[in-house]
Amino acid sequence: MGRSNAALARRADFLAVLADPDLLQLMLVACPDAVVVASPEGRIALYTGASETLFGFAPIEVLGRRVGLLFPDRDAWRNLQQALERDGYVRTFELAARRKDGPNLIAAVSAARVANRFGERLGTVYYIRDHSAVREIEDALRRNNAQLSTLVARLDHLARHDPLTRLLN
Repeated sequence: MGRSNAALARRADFLAVLADPDLLQLMLVACPDAVVVASPEGRIALYTGASETLFGFAPIEVLGRRVGLLFPDRDAWRNLQQALERDGYVRTFELAARRKDGPNLIAAVSAARVANRFGERLGTVYYIRDHSAVREIEDALRRNNAQLSTLVARLDHLARHDPLTRLLN
């Protein structure tokens, strides 16, 4: 019995944190990822400081506008929305994101639909991280792997063939 009371107390403490606007704001400010919350209609209702740093848009420029404004690739955006509709969430979905002044970036988006206890959809929360550096590293690894494969094939050929006659040893 004491164990379930402790669990209820922890849950009540957690819910109290979420209900406190000042604590919730501190949690959002401390988050290194861009956090964008959209209304059920897909309009930006919350746009954190990390979002401003990532995209370069001031909150006044994006609040009330469609979230899709931040993602120029319509097909990728549609695929993300379809995954959200189907599963209720997405994790590390990569797509191009728009910077206000500068080249697009590769974003990793994790998102979830938010509903009240009656199942009524309240909106969607998006957590967005710049994956450009990760993509560059992956591309460099692919290039290096291709070069390594070519070198291994050449060394294998040299090991199996006589250097003068090129006949098999």
